[in-house]
Amino acid sequence: MSQEVFQIIQEMNLRNIETQLAMKCAPLVTGLTRVLNRQGRG
Repeated sequence: MSQEVFQIIQEMNLRNIETQLAMKCAPLVTGLTRVLNRQGRG
Protein backbone atom coordinates (compact mmCIF):
# COMPACT_ATOMS: atom_id res chain seq x y z
CA MET A 1 0.00 0.00 0.00
CA SER A 2 1.43 3.36 -0.94
CA GLN A 3 2.01 6.04 1.67
CA GLU A 4 -0.61 8.30 0.04
CA VAL A 5 -3.33 5.66 0.22
CA PHE A 6 -2.44 4.87 3.83
CA GLN A 7 -2.67 8.56 4.72
CA ILE A 8 -6.07 8.92 3.02
CA ILE A 9 -7.40 5.90 4.92
CA GLN A 10 -6.14 7.30 8.21
CA GLU A 11 -7.79 10.66 7.52
CA MET A 12 -11.07 8.95 6.61
CA ASN A 13 -11.03 6.94 9.82
CA LEU A 14 -10.27 10.06 11.86
CA ARG A 15 -13.12 11.97 10.21
CA ASN A 16 -15.47 9.06 10.84
CA ILE A 17 -14.53 8.98 14.52
CA GLU A 18 -14.93 12.75 14.79
CA THR A 19 -18.35 12.57 13.14
CA GLN A 20 -19.50 9.75 15.41
CA LEU A 21 -18.28 11.61 18.47
CA ALA A 22 -20.02 14.81 17.40
CA MET A 23 -23.29 12.96 16.81
CA LYS A 24 -23.11 11.29 20.21
CA CYS A 25 -22.25 14.51 22.02
CA ALA A 26 -24.79 16.72 20.23
CA PRO A 27 -27.69 15.96 22.64
CA LEU A 28 -25.43 16.64 25.62
CA VAL A 29 -24.27 19.96 24.19
CA THR A 30 -27.87 20.94 23.41
CA GLY A 31 -28.98 20.09 26.93
CA LEU A 32 -26.13 22.00 28.52
CA THR A 33 -26.86 25.01 26.34
CA ARG A 34 -30.50 25.01 27.42
CA VAL A 35 -29.55 24.73 31.10
CA LEU A 36 -27.04 27.56 30.82
CA ASN A 37 -29.56 29.74 28.98
CA ARG A 38 -32.13 29.15 31.72
CA GLN A 39 -29.63 30.05 34.42
CA GLY A 40 -28.71 33.24 32.60
CA ARG A 41 -32.35 34.32 32.46
CA GLY A 42 -33.10 33.43 36.07
